[in-house]
Amino acid sequence: MKRNGFTLVELLASLTILGILMAVTVPNVVGILNKNRETIYNEDARSMISIAKYKIAGNNNGVVKPALNQCVIMSLGYLDNGDYENPPNDGQYLREQSYVVVKKVAVRTGVYRYDFYARITEKLDNGSLFGIDFSSEANLEDGVNATTLSSINNVNVENSSLDKNYFKTKCGCDVITASYFKIDKKLDYE
Repeated sequence: MKRNGFTLVELLASLTILGILMAVTVPNVVGILNKNRETIYNEDARSMISIAKYKIAGNNNGVVKPALNQCVIMSLGYLDNGDYENPPNDGQYLREQSYVVVKKVAVRTGVYRYDFYARITEKLDNGSLFGIDFSSEANLEDGVNATTLSSINNVNVENSSLDKNYFKTKCGCDVITASYFKIDKKLDYE
């Protein structure tokens, strides 16, 4: 007599094995996808810093370089070269609330360097905010994790206002010398 199928025990054993494989692989795949999203935020923030470095180093691009212990803020709207159209969670990067802060610091007498800090904010379709909060370039290189951001009220460009104390607390800027939020809009704060 020929057997043309599987017994119930064979089917249950196969389903059990598949269930165990799913229980092991699904969390790993989800973890890999989440880590990939965090990496994209980190890479985008580092890319913004690279563009800001280029603009600070250039002599003919109209960017005012900060004085000692002062900052220049450049928004994503000013820095964007078209590479920031597809945020990792399919939301939208907030162009005026994602920015790079450039601070001039003394290394020793007569020797200076620029420190760079970045914040990148994505607004998801459900209204929540996600991205990288204010982080130094060194922290980004170490792989700072993306987090849920609680607010974007620290920089409110729609009202043309900056919270100077926020930047003084975060990076020690005494005065914000200039802000670049759009190529055609320069805001000076003295």
